[in-house]
Amino acid sequence: MESTLARIRFAVPEPDVAGMLRSPLLQGSPRRHGTLVDTYFDSAEFALLAAGSTLRVRRRGARPAQIVDTPAGFLGWVDRIRREERPLRRGGPDPIGTASAGIVPAGSPLDAVFTVQAETCGAGVTM
Repeated sequence: MESTLARIRFAVPEPDVAGMLRSPLLQGSPRRHGTLVDTYFDSAEFALLAAGSTLRVRRRGARPAQIVDTPAGFLGWVDRIRREERPLRRGGPDPIGTASAGIVPAGSPLDAVFTVQAETCGAGVTM
């Protein structure tokens, strides 16, 4: 599945964070609880990092997925990101057929760079 994300970044003073999270915009959205494990991969030359892209394997529940994010430009203070997400068919990442295929040379091995594990309790915002 391919999509374009619009990530809006803004600073919120620490005392206002709890109030922001109680916003009606967030209350109507479904919450996703669980453990999320993302392992990020790159070539030995860090070609993905140099291109501003990421390739990760996300494990949430029993269905691992490969996610590739590449820059899609900026619009004012909105950061646009092109995202490709597909089920992981093998045990590791596969750059063939993804946006990273033009960045990482064919046949180049991808190495795990780091892993992030988080307990999630987030809500999506639909506008």
